[in-house]
Amino acid sequence: MISGLGGKLGGGNRQPGVSGMLRVRNDEEFIMRCIESCIPALDELVIVYNDCTDNSPQVIEMARQRYPDKIKVFPYTPHIYAWNLSEDEFNMVMNGQIPAENTLAGYYNYALAHTTKEYVMKIDADQIYFKDKLKELCDAYRCRGNRICRIIDIIRILEGKIYLSLGIRASRTSRLFANPVFWKKYKEAMLDYVRAVKPTASLSGINMSLCDNEKLVSLGKIIENGMNILPPYNGEGDHLIFKVTPETYYIPSYDELYNSLNKYQDSVIERFTGIKTIFPIGVYWYHLNASRKGIIYKTKENISNHPDSFMSIDDFKTIDLFKTLKKRKFPLVPRSRAVIFDFIHQDTAIDDAIH
Repeated sequence: MISGLGGKLGGGNRQPGVSGMLRVRNDEEFIMRCIESCIPALDELVIVYNDCTDNSPQVIEMARQRYPDKIKVFPYTPHIYAWNLSEDEFNMVMNGQIPAENTLAGYYNYALAHTTKEYVMKIDADQIYFKDKLKELCDAYRCRGNRICRIIDIIRILEGKIYLSLGIRASRTSRLFANPVFWKKYKEAMLDYVRAVKPTASLSGINMSLCDNEKLVSLGKIIENGMNILPPYNGEGDHLIFKVTPETYYIPSYDELYNSLNKYQDSVIERFTGIKTIFPIGVYWYHLNASRKGIIYKTKENISNHPDSFMSIDDFKTIDLFKTLKKRKFPLVPRSRAVIFDFIHQDTAIDDAIH
């Protein structure tokens, strides 16, 4: 099903820079805000839309006209077999009996194939990015220079790994290293590491609900007869900045945790392949899925029925997060432990992302 795909996606004519890859389906309420938040950091944004019944295509066209030198738009017409499949459909997708273009992985690969820059990052339409922070990171990927050609580069790489290791230990045990001086050093070393090595980086965001003029972070809770309340962090391990090669592309995947958290039965999503290690890089957006028009009433019910599972963004920045989450017994991607203090203790201007 994916034979020969890598060569097509990882052609040798890519230009320096960072491409954004945005797939859209009925996202008109957030698309423009998402684009405005990420476009300053990117060299190009490839938008692919599928099966839209709202005004998403019109909003996308408005954005393309606003940024004609950066935005490229492509409709994707194949029907996608991904969510809440029948047993037969599920088995056919998993066994490769459905054409690749009819899978979510095929949709992602189509978008990836239309990017032209050396590095690509996956973007979702309900993510509102921290503009300056994302640009700083993309600038690090755009930085040209010889790879590890000087002693100073080796020192920076080792320093970044040391701070990352200490950060993981700190977030697992105590707030010993959670102070502004340490995390400023960590961020500096991390960006130097990106400039020198250009690793595959994993970005994450904050699950936030905009309700009655409040910005509430969800803390996670399993709801038996309703919509689950998601944990604070979104996208970790899934949203990457990566160098495109013949080995980097998406394949169909069944993710038990994804299905259980979102209560999708027999769904086949996408999994990225072709990378060996991922460097956790920090928190870069607010994730507003719980604020969608079709979901917000369920979110309000959860806020009313489970107020202890939500917290204002200002309070969230001050809590002992892991002690709080440990009591909740909710799944948390382990890699997130390496990035949360970057958000809590260092980022002071991110509130500008949501007005």
